[in-house]
Amino acid sequence: RALLRIGGIPYESQTEDAHTSIRLHKGGFVSYYVNLPLVVGEAPTTVASRQLQFLRWVKGSIQLWWAQFYEPPIKMCIGQAPKRLPKDQRPSNFMLTFYAIDTMTWPLSAISALLYMFCALVFVFFAEPPLQPHDPFDISSFLWVFLPYLCLRMANNLIALQGVKSSSVWVAQEVWYAQAFTAFLGILDALYEKFLGTGLTGWKVTGEGTRTTAIEYFNVVVSMLLLFGVIIRLIVFLADDEDRLISFGSAFFAGVILVQLWPMVSMSLYELLIN
Repeated sequence: RALLRIGGIPYESQTEDAHTSIRLHKGGFVSYYVNLPLVVGEAPTTVASRQLQFLRWVKGSIQLWWAQFYEPPIKMCIGQAPKRLPKDQRPSNFMLTFYAIDTMTWPLSAISALLYMFCALVFVFFAEPPLQPHDPFDISSFLWVFLPYLCLRMANNLIALQGVKSSSVWVAQEVWYAQAFTAFLGILDALYEKFLGTGLTGWKVTGEGTRTTAIEYFNVVVSMLLLFGVIIRLIVFLADDEDRLISFGSAFFAGVILVQLWPMVSMSLYELLIN
């Protein structure tokens, strides 16, 4: 019924699922997190095919964003619910706009994940915190800035993740880290294709045939560096009394990132070794 109301699945974009969901929201429907398989198709069976699929999604989302704001003749997403809908079923234009922007700009969150990885590597190898407070440390300024931010983030997460299993949240966080480099590469590739007319990676077809891709090597290299850094910091922690605090902090930070990356990295290593 929902798809019939919007005339079926829109196929005039490279990211049909995102485009379709935006059209459904404009039609008065809402989204729910169900964590259930709804369709059966040629799903990725390797890390490489999954990364290439994700790369295609990212490029499609960036192209949707570009089409919406910089090529007005093919606008298709933001604002203005259909007038034929009853008023009680018509979503607000503000929420439609907010949802559409979120759907098209989500790949940008990969930048923060890459910054976490970079900070962890710097911290664990050079024993220098990425951020250092002024000396003397002003606790009141820290609390005024950090505590409100922390409370807002916690409240936002509680509202957004109501009814979602904690295991699903953890897996989503692992995927966020493991595919951060792929998302960043997709952003650059979409912009490169826009300005120069040809992409760097193309539009890969996913499926069982794709066994390996060079994109996997980034997570493998970062994980090996983090593991090596954690081992070094643990040795320093046991051998040097003066640097124990900084060694523990850097090893813990690097370990958290390593734990997030490891599930997909372990699968990549297995597939690379048996290929």
